Amino acid sequence: MTAPLRLVAVLAPRWTATSSLAAELSARATAGALPAGVVYPLDAAWFGRTADSVTVHAELVELSGASRPNDGHGALRARPPQARQVVRDRLRRVADDARDAGAHTLVLVAPGAAWLADPSGLRRELRTVADSVDVVLPVRRPDDALAAALAQSVRLAEQTGETTLTARAALASDQRAHEHRYADLLRRWTDPDGKVRVLVTPVSGGSAVDALVATLGLDAASLAVDTDGPAAVVPPPSREALAAIAGLARRRARVGWVPGVRRRTDAQLAEVRRAADNAALAGAAPFAFTDAERRMLARRFRTDREAVRAHVAWQWPEGAPAGPLRDAWLAWFAED
Repeated sequence: MTAPLRLVAVLAPRWTATSSLAAELSARATAGALPAGVVYPLDAAWFGRTADSVTVHAELVELSGASRPNDGHGALRARPPQARQVVRDRLRRVADDARDAGAHTLVLVAPGAAWLADPSGLRRELRTVADSVDVVLPVRRPDDALAAALAQSVRLAEQTGETTLTARAALASDQRAHEHRYADLLRRWTDPDGKVRVLVTPVSGGSAVDALVATLGLDAASLAVDTDGPAAVVPPPSREALAAIAGLARRRARVGWVPGVRRRTDAQLAEVRRAADNAALAGAAPFAFTDAERRMLARRFRTDREAVRAHVAWQWPEGAPAGPLRDAWLAWFAED
């Protein structure tokens, strides 16, 4: 007799570093370094890897009955869309394989899916293949998330037209701010029937997999501490690098029509961007807002902060487990 199968669907808002979580899970699954009984389906079992060799399960959006847009920059649709029945069959096959392998937990990660997938449709589909289902929502402090979003946009300044590095510039996009309205997001995913749990996990500077494992209450005894190989996800550039990119983008927009100027400026942008990425991978401090800007954003997102606090209290009535997870939550709620 097979053990009950728990399906964990990590459905993330954008700019919550969930691609890094998927990269770490992919590397650990390849190395056989996940906790015993935990399965993370890789490219051979799913629909293939993304261009950066990371396996994600973005097709959960189609499974819910919704569709994945392609925004041109965030690669929300890194693979061709799939028909709902195709995803349904693939998920059933993956779940059957997990059971045959004696697994007790099947983990799927869909970056950017928190606001795209239809909650009722996805809950219904997931419950048909597993004995229990948990939806995990990674939550990142809005000031950090918006800084990462703005950095991504300015990094591609010649395409996006974004060249201002301030919190007010980040808030100018309603879509960016909406992604981190956690009070609305928690209401959106709460199951009225109470059959699917909604858990939150903090996005912090430590291992995303360690935080997820602790959030799920899994045995981490077999978890590898490190994975070899280069980072699959490049951190945001520094403030200085972004300022240089923004300056070149403004010059390109102003005098790019002059013969030869656009070509030279594009070459300079490519070189500055390459140097910025290398510095970020080497540990350069990523772009962050000033203390005054962080305080302003804390006031703007106070309702969402309190909604997360209340959910954490429900999730762990006696407090989050001692260790890195509790430390991450303490940092999440720390006053600026």
